[in-house]
Formats: sequence, C-alpha cells, structure tokens
Amino acid sequence: MIDLVGKNRWFFLASWILVAIGIISLLVSQIQLGAPLRLGIDFTGGTSMMLHINPAEKVTLAQLREEMGELGYEKARIQDAREGNFIVYTREITSEEAGTLAERLGIELGAQVEIVDYYLVSETVAVRTAANALIAVIVAAVAMLFYIVWAFRRMPSPFRWGTCAIVALSHDVFIIMGVFSLLGLLADVAIDALF
Repeated sequence: MIDLVGKNRWFFLASWILVAIGIISLLVSQIQLGAPLRLGIDFTGGTSMMLHINPAEKVTLAQLREEMGELGYEKARIQDAREGNFIVYTREITSEEAGTLAERLGIELGAQVEIVDYYLVSETVAVRTAANALIAVIVAAVAMLFYIVWAFRRMPSPFRWGTCAIVALSHDVFIIMGVFSLLGLLADVAIDALF
C-alpha cells in the first residue's frame, strides 16, 4: 500500500509550486493583458463571428490576420477552427458592418468569405454578467460555509471546519485560475460565462 500521508510534504510542495506558477502567470497576464485572465466577449463586450472560407482557397490564419489589420481590425483575435472556418473576436460591430467586413475580406483575399455565425454582446450586458458571476461566487461560498457549520455542529469549532473547507476550495479555484491564465498567455484561450 502507498503511504500517501507519510509523503504529505511532497504534496504540499507540489501544491505550493502550482500556486507560485499561478501567481506569476496571473501577474504577467495582468501586466500584458490588463486583466489576470484573458476575458472573452461575455465579460468585455464585443462581437464573435465564424467566417467560412472554402478550404480549396488555401487562405491561412496569417493572411486573414494581416487583412483584418489592414481593414482596421488589428486588435481582433482570430482562431483557426479548421476546414476553412475561422472564429473572429472583435469590438462591437453590427451585423451590417460584419457583412461589409466579410465582403471586403473576400475582395482582399480573392476568396468567398461567408459569415456562418454572428454573436454580439453589448458592454452593458458584459458588465452585468461579470457582476452576477462575482455575486454568485460569494453567495455560494457563504452558503457552503453555513452548511458545513451546520453539518459539523456537534464537532468542536464547526466554524473552523467550514472556514477550512472554503480555504481549500479557494485553493483549488486559484490553481484552476492559474492554469487558465497560463493558457490565455500561451495559447490565446479566453474565458467566457461558462468558466
């Protein structure tokens, strides 16, 4: 049988290493992006659209980025979704502006560009989503604390048990945030409302 309790120092060391990497990643992300995590349009507002370009046209991600920049969308994030599909995240634009953009891209790239999906999130909705997410996390933490205090009411110091459980959960959430911060820096992964 493996003696896990006897090796608890190794687990604490691994945990502290993950926490340290997470802190560094969150700080670097804050400096580079202005936020600890790369936020998607659900939290910042903007437009998401999927463009389809016939794969036979052999349009690359780099070509699409270059043309988007020349058309005034240099801050747009573009991901290759394979098989001629590209996901574009940019500032708020109307569906008419998106149609015009697709036409201009088609002319510049010498290919037919079709908008397959269009999704707009206003800045007001994004701010409300972020505020509601924060409120939900706080309410859930307080509810868990009271439930654990109630569940351990016959134990000595039930409030301490509840507080320790919330700290342990916060530790786990913090490590996940560090991972997603690192993914945002290295792989351009943005978090959305599902996070």
